[in-house]
Amino acid sequence: MNDDTDLKSYANDTADGIISIANVSGAHSQDQLFELIRILKPGGSLVVNEPLAGRTSQHSMQLSSSLTLAGFTNISINSTGEFTEV
Repeated sequence: MNDDTDLKSYANDTADGIISIANVSGAHSQDQLFELIRILKPGGSLVVNEPLAGRTSQHSMQLSSSLTLAGFTNISINSTGEFTEV
């Protein structure tokens, strides 16, 4: 998936899990997160992977807030190695 247009082609509640990998910190927009939760089946899992280079605690707080606003629960942010995984 490259952008929001790609996400809109998926039906509601179709994915058991989604892995989204970005090449820059803060790349997951609020609109993309809303689309991801729409696509996930109830109880599905999302893994978000963003690089740590240039990342601040503010980026992590913003991502966590955006995920919560999109409807995700049980959010855990792990900053290990070169990436942040949610």
